[in-house]
Amino acid sequence: MKNNFQFNWDLPITELIKSFDHIKNFNFKVAIIVNSKKQVIGIITSGDLRRIIQDKINLNKKVSDVMNKSPLSINLHDEKLRKILNKIDEHLNIHPQKIDFFLNVNKKKQFINLVNIDNFNSNLRNYKISILGLGKVGLTLLCFLSEKHDIIDGIDINKGHLNNLKKSKINFYEPYVETILKKSIFEKKVEFVETYHPTFNNILIICTGPSLNSILDKTQGIERALKHLYSKIRKNDLIILRSTSPVGLSRKIVTNIQKKTNLICGNDFYFSYSPERAVEGNIINDLKNIPQIVSGYTENCKVKARAFWLNHCDKVITTESLEAAEIIKLTNNTYRDFCFSFSNILGDLCTRYNIDTKKLIDAANNGYPRSNLFYPSPGVGGYCLSKDPYLFADALEESNLSSSLIKLRKFNENMALYPYGLIRQFQNKFCLKRKDISVLIIGLTFKGFPENDDTRL
Repeated sequence: MKNNFQFNWDLPITELIKSFDHIKNFNFKVAIIVNSKKQVIGIITSGDLRRIIQDKINLNKKVSDVMNKSPLSINLHDEKLRKILNKIDEHLNIHPQKIDFFLNVNKKKQFINLVNIDNFNSNLRNYKISILGLGKVGLTLLCFLSEKHDIIDGIDINKGHLNNLKKSKINFYEPYVETILKKSIFEKKVEFVETYHPTFNNILIICTGPSLNSILDKTQGIERALKHLYSKIRKNDLIILRSTSPVGLSRKIVTNIQKKTNLICGNDFYFSYSPERAVEGNIINDLKNIPQIVSGYTENCKVKARAFWLNHCDKVITTESLEAAEIIKLTNNTYRDFCFSFSNILGDLCTRYNIDTKKLIDAANNGYPRSNLFYPSPGVGGYCLSKDPYLFADALEESNLSSSLIKLRKFNENMALYPYGLIRQFQNKFCLKRKDISVLIIGLTFKGFPENDDTRL
């Protein structure tokens, strides 16, 4: 149903009212005022007309005398999304009242159609994505999302890192990332900044890493990073926490946001916990192929977050609560760490009976589908498996079960001393001095497959 009509600028108000009476059955909402070149120079809404009549304004005046001379006009076809969102944001800063629509115009500023703002907002491709934290998790996610999204800000406090990223230089190895980054920068899809700059329609994804001071920092530095963001959260924003979260932290964050902003989660803004699940060396493929875990503070939050991920990934799995998603993340890594712990304990047992552990495990797994034992190793590395069991145990609070889980984690940590013990045995057996022993270490990363260059301690 047509709800707008075009009128010349010099038309008397009386003629506009007559036209309004004639077209009132067409759900009239706005009159588009144009000049002789059919360029938009203003608008008059049905509400404006009622006020003109109520205020007894001289109806012989031209419509150009009473029209809104600064309607929000945007060239959706030719303007970049970043410019479009900034233009809407600037318009609202000057005219803070709620807008229901804007005018879509061509290069010549001629009217094309009205765009309903709610319809515009419902398309999550019309949002700016801002990723806070550009370590491996944040930067790889930025590259992955940039393949289908046109406006992304990468945020980090490390100026040197940002300067390198602007030159497409990354400080780690990960397949496809450098190529995608160069392409996204060339196409002007991404920008790298030190601080968060919200605009109209924002998706904020938090990827801050573990605290550098303590790997066991229970908030993982997340709360500290968010303190500076509370005042910048706006209506309709979608906030996604991607970092590893202790159980209960996501809900605490929402509570703090609501207190600081007076916004209501699920109505005014949306919050989701959706943990990172990719493996180093295969992150881009994992982001696409491994199901994304999606939770929400409310059902509306979950629906919005799910729609976002389905724009980029093949499959999502929704959980019943924020806490469920947090536990899934910790469970995946804790379970894997404890499987390694069992293998190392088994290796210790085999050593006591002078049994070849590898042969024993091969025999145990061979033809027995319910056994999938790993080989022992000199410890378990990486940032996730070395900290998440502590967060999992912390959720159990002080209990016998919690302390038992910690013992398994400690067993893996102590396995790093096992090779040293073997060297000491060799040294004592042959009466060697330490300076006479040469040790060859093949491979410095915490794992060899998929290939990666992560030598962090």
